Amino acid sequence: MTAAVILTETYTGSHKTNTLPLLLQELHPYFQEKILITDEPSLYLPFVKNQARILVPFYKEADPLSSLHTSLSLAVSKEVLLLHESNGFSGIHTFKEIKKAKEYFQTQGVLYQEDSKTSLTNSLFDKSVLSVLQKQLSVNNKDTADFLRQINYVFVHEQKKKSL
Repeated sequence: MTAAVILTETYTGSHKTNTLPLLLQELHPYFQEKILITDEPSLYLPFVKNQARILVPFYKEADPLSSLHTSLSLAVSKEVLLLHESNGFSGIHTFKEIKKAKEYFQTQGVLYQEDSKTSLTNSLFDKSVLSVLQKQLSVNNKDTADFLRQINYVFVHEQKKKSL
C-alpha cells in the first residue's frame, strides 16, 4: 500500500488552501492513506477535516527531506508518494508508471523528472530509506543530492505528448 503525502508551504497573506479539498477528493479513489505535512496544522484543519492526517515535520527547515522522513516514519503504508499542494496530482497513469518502475528496477525510490528538473515532488520512496534520512538529518545535513547518492533510485521521465 502507498500513502499519498501532500507537502505544503508557509504562505504570507492569502493561503492556497482552496485547492486542497479538490486534491484530497482526487486522491481519494486511489489512496487509502493520505498525509498532509505542514508547519501550520491549524490553518489546514478546516480544509482537511477527516480526509487526511496532518503531521508536522520532525526537523524544521530541512524540507523536503524532513517531510519525507516524517511521512515515512509515521505512515502505515510501506511507501509514500510525495506530492505538493500547488502542483496537484499528476494522475493515476503517472503514479502507475512510477510504481511500475520501482517494482521493475527493485529500487528504494523513483524520482519523476519533468522538463529536466529534478525534485522530490511526484517521487515514490519506501521505508528502507529511513535509516539514511535519520542519519543525515541528525547531523543537520539538508542536502537532497547527498541523500540520493546514498540510496538506490531511478528516474522516470515525463512522457511528452505527441502532436498529430
